Amino acid sequence: MDIVKIIAFAFCGLIAVILLKSVKSEYGLWVGVALACILAVYVLGYLAQILSQVEDVWTRLAGSTQLLSILIRVIGISYLCEITAALCRENGCQALAGQVVLAGKLGILFTGFPVLMELIYFIMDLGE
Repeated sequence: MDIVKIIAFAFCGLIAVILLKSVKSEYGLWVGVALACILAVYVLGYLAQILSQVEDVWTRLAGSTQLLSILIRVIGISYLCEITAALCRENGCQALAGQVVLAGKLGILFTGFPVLMELIYFIMDLGE
């Protein structure tokens, strides 16, 4: 994924939205929505590559799909919380955005806790 192109596009779009909002706020809103849609379509173009890598990991973990399940849940939690926090920040609710981020971090911690425990048990077994 060419992250530099995405960041440059988003930054240029942000400048355009800021300039348009000072002239006519509804134009800035629509340009922002259009830019978000364009970026979403561009990023979704990489979905096939991601799915093939997930499929490869799935076949390697044939006996232990619990790890992949945890990984998918953690990714889902992080994306949902990041999108929600960004929407909260966009609407001026900084404190609410901070709480959403904190809840996401705790959710990831609790979801990944079985992996952490397995790692601790593995390290303890190596010491014996």
